[in-house]
Amino acid sequence: MGTGLLLANYAGAIGMALAAPGAFFRPTFAAAAHAFLAAALLASAKALSNAKYSKEAVADFYRRIWSLFYAEYALFAFL
Repeated sequence: MGTGLLLANYAGAIGMALAAPGAFFRPTFAAAAHAFLAAALLASAKALSNAKYSKEAVADFYRRIWSLFYAEYALFAFL
């Protein structure tokens, strides 16, 4: 459920960049960056599923979620 909510957040950011380009200084970059982060989230979720939710895979997924969180802060300066 958390992955779905985060994915919905990325979809909302992409939609906002495309529908209301005045919301960002660089709407094309914002949409592309959030699409990349959404793809990274989906790849992480697939890797977790393929690993059958092992303890190590869950820890790696959790670490990747935090990386996505920090990537949002890094992107903020460029949006």
